Amino acid sequence: EGAARKFVPCTKADLAVAVREALEAEAGGNTTFGALATGLGGLSFKYEFITPPYIILLCRTFLTLEGVSMKADPNFNIYAASLPYAVRRALAPATAAGAVALRSALLDDSNRVRWERFQELMEGCGGAGAAAA
Repeated sequence: EGAARKFVPCTKADLAVAVREALEAEAGGNTTFGALATGLGGLSFKYEFITPPYIILLCRTFLTLEGVSMKADPNFNIYAASLPYAVRRALAPATAAGAVALRSALLDDSNRVRWERFQELMEGCGGAGAAAA
C-alpha cells in the first residue's frame, strides 16, 4: 500500500485564494470550464476534496458541451453563456426556504432594497456582466 497523503488544512479564505491563483495560472482560467476542472484537479493533491460521483458526471458533461461549443466558436465563454440562466435561477427560488433567503439577502426588515448588498454582489461578479454583454 502507498504512503498516506498529507493534506494542508486551511480556512475558506485560504482555499478561495488558492482557487483564484490556480485559475489565474490556467490558460482560459476565467472563461473555460476546462481550466476550472484542471485548476481544481491540481489543488486536490494539496487540499482534501470530497466530491460526490454525480458532481464528477456533471463536470464531464460540461467539459463535453464546452468542447463541442468551442469547435463552433473558439471564443466561447461558458460562464458568459450561462450567466442569464444562473441569474434567473438565483432570483426564482424553488423552495420556501430559498425565497426567505433571497428576501433576507436583498431586502431589509422594512422590505426596502438593500442597495449596498446589490453593490457588493456586482463587485463580486468581477466584470462577469460585461463579459456576457
